[in-house]
Amino acid sequence: MSTNQTANYQLNQWTPEDPVLREEFNTDNQKIDEALVKKFGLDFPAVQSGTYVGQYTGGNAVQITIDVGFRPSLVIVLTDAVEGRTNDYHALLGLPSTQLLLYGEYTDLLSDAIIFKNNGFTVNCCPTYQDGFNVSGVSYHYLAFR
Repeated sequence: MSTNQTANYQLNQWTPEDPVLREEFNTDNQKIDEALVKKFGLDFPAVQSGTYVGQYTGGNAVQITIDVGFRPSLVIVLTDAVEGRTNDYHALLGLPSTQLLLYGEYTDLLSDAIIFKNNGFTVNCCPTYQDGFNVSGVSYHYLAFR
């Protein structure tokens, strides 16, 4: 049985005199798995069921590509209002041929805001609309459906 644990996730830390137990390794692996899912949204059973939920942080690039492991039929990208901007973007809903951009009290129909790929999608970041869905430091959440 381990004598010590790490500060953040309480993973086992053994001293040379500690007996090593398989259960401790299993517990550590479970904690690591849960932390990765929480941090990166990597819910692999969801990918198999046809729904993928994830997050990215904006970086002001014209495009950002997201790999979800399948070609989606519908993508939804959500964000909170961006402080200090007018017409803040709130949601982007996309089918392969048409996307609906919802921002503030306005809506727009677009055709190239989301580019559907075999293993995911690219957010074209709506260059016509200031920074679109890739404002540096802003957190975006997405749902992709098979």
